Amino acid sequence: LDASSYDIFEQDPFKYQQYQLAITQFLRDQALSFVQILVIGAGRGPLVKASLAAADALQIKIRVTALEKNPHAIRALEQIWPQQTHSRVRIISGDARRMNDASIIEENGMLYDCVVSELLGSFGDN
Repeated sequence: LDASSYDIFEQDPFKYQQYQLAITQFLRDQALSFVQILVIGAGRGPLVKASLAAADALQIKIRVTALEKNPHAIRALEQIWPQQTHSRVRIISGDARRMNDASIIEENGMLYDCVVSELLGSFGDN
């Protein structure tokens, strides 16, 4: 996708507020002190930001893995969350359709508590 496509997706603040509310509710329901979230198709980061904001609001420690296949979006993610200095966000370049189960397990051997994706577009219809 080009930058203009991401611009269109990201112009829907209500959608990302709803994602943040849903993630917040999930975190409340799970009552975890630490959560690992996988964002599939992270784009330029709005779902990563929503995940971090939800955890911060509840004072829960979080590690988000942002999986993205678009090299331009990867660069945008790395500008926001430099990997050398940002321990709460891990960026993986790859296509979720081509990953096996072992490749999405965190390095400490734990599976993710939550998987988030918007599947492109406001209605997830692409």
